[in-house]
Amino acid sequence: LKRDLLTPLKAGDLSLPSFDVNLMVGTHSFFTETQEVPQTVPPLTIKVKALPPNAPKGFRGPTVGEVHIVASLDRRRIKEDEGIQLNIRTTTTGMLANTPAIELPYIDGVKAFPPTERTNTQNLRGRTRSVRTQTWLIKPEQVGQFTIPKISLPYFDPRRGAYDFAKTRPLTFTVLARPNRN
Repeated sequence: LKRDLLTPLKAGDLSLPSFDVNLMVGTHSFFTETQEVPQTVPPLTIKVKALPPNAPKGFRGPTVGEVHIVASLDRRRIKEDEGIQLNIRTTTTGMLANTPAIELPYIDGVKAFPPTERTNTQNLRGRTRSVRTQTWLIKPEQVGQFTIPKISLPYFDPRRGAYDFAKTRPLTFTVLARPNRN
């Protein structure tokens, strides 16, 4: 059997067209016999509900499906002339193309370079999950302690029938002064 994930892009009564297939039916005994059986799959109408009104602030639809985001740093302590990597991994059961990339907020005292991005699709126990990993290089402009604030991404969860937020936790790192060289 073949399975495909279909994601509607609009609400209303949508139709999947009829199509023809040839099934190969066989027996598994000492002698294997197969027979080709032509079949016609009838058209199918699907009723797609519209997203509810009053989407949360920052919702850039249609981010639909279960969404999780996780942030991590490659280190928690660096010297003032070093950089640190921030990774944010977004996982969704919906279409990744409909899930906006994370935008890093301004953080005083550091320079964040534009992120690189990797995507892939995983199939876990029959459920398709799409993953986007964004990686930023962050260079401090001074010594001290810095916090990457909590980042949140609003989405619509069709299982619950409600809007929700995927959130990271704040991350803190320390920039140490280089010892004086004489």
